[in-house]
Amino acid sequence: MIKDNKKFIEKYIIVLIGLLILGFVYINTASISNGFSKLLSILKPFFIAFFIAYIFDSIIMFLKDKFKIKNGIAILIVYSAFVLIMIVMVIIVIPVVVKSIVQIINDMPNYVDNLLSFVNNIDINILNEIEKYVDKNSIGNLQKISKAMNYFLNNFLIFITNIGSAVVTISFSLIISVYMLIEKESLKSLGAKMVKKILKEDRCIEFIEFSKKANVIFSSFLTGLIVQSSILGTLCFIGFLILKIKYSLLLAVIIACTNVIPYIGPFIGATPAVIVTLFYAPMKALWVCALILILQQVDANIVGPKIMGNYIGLSPFWIIFTIAVGGGFFGIMGMIFSVPVAAIIKIIFSETFKLDK
Repeated sequence: MIKDNKKFIEKYIIVLIGLLILGFVYINTASISNGFSKLLSILKPFFIAFFIAYIFDSIIMFLKDKFKIKNGIAILIVYSAFVLIMIVMVIIVIPVVVKSIVQIINDMPNYVDNLLSFVNNIDINILNEIEKYVDKNSIGNLQKISKAMNYFLNNFLIFITNIGSAVVTISFSLIISVYMLIEKESLKSLGAKMVKKILKEDRCIEFIEFSKKANVIFSSFLTGLIVQSSILGTLCFIGFLILKIKYSLLLAVIIACTNVIPYIGPFIGATPAVIVTLFYAPMKALWVCALILILQQVDANIVGPKIMGNYIGLSPFWIIFTIAVGGGFFGIMGMIFSVPVAAIIKIIFSETFKLDK
């Protein structure tokens, strides 16, 4: 009887403490939220450092295995190459991109007038046929497209100009990431010991195996995506130069950046290139569209499988579904990381419910 009362009292005390904690959290929501935001701000360089180290680790491992060099030398090579690329970006690429954005914004009214003149000069018989299928107000919608392009380019310009304010954070993160890579084995050993302390032996083995699979998916996806997008952006830039397209570098950078979003990213990136070209050279816009479609097919069917392999294991339907959900809740970052997260969730479901058996 005493034992039962003791258990009841213990449960009552636990529930009471839980309610008190919830009440405290509710009353001090603003303070807790501010404190949490401040903590995230403090830890931000460490999160960035982890991301950088995680991306660079695959390249460092490749250099060590391929050329049989020491860990320190491999780290030095990778970071030296990264710093060199950043210097080239700051000195050459970013000024050209900013100049192109400013020029597009200034020339936009003239481009709209030129496009309207082009449409008005089309044979009247052709226009009569088109009017059967196209809304009469479609030409007026070009003004809306112009405003949308101005909004996009202005925000892109703001993004570029804000890069300078992040230099200190990124520099600090780079230094931290170097130490993470140097002490990678000791950090992994510490993590393994903590897992063994928390989980039972059989669960610990399962968790480690799952972590290895998740690591393969994330590392292959992220490194492959960066390389794949860089290749596509470079090919588009070369193609635009051959076609003598204005703002070639800016449009190629947009295509490379948006290509990190699986499936729908290439279409998002192609839109500004086609629309901008349409404003000053409508017939050339067809060539731009054809070039991007061809390069995207090469990227999707040849470059992508060669670089990334078949690590994701999701059908196109589920990839598009996860991108829509991730983008709806977490924006651009959700669209990028939703695919590997979904692949890992698939592994969890498969292991838990034995779906593959």
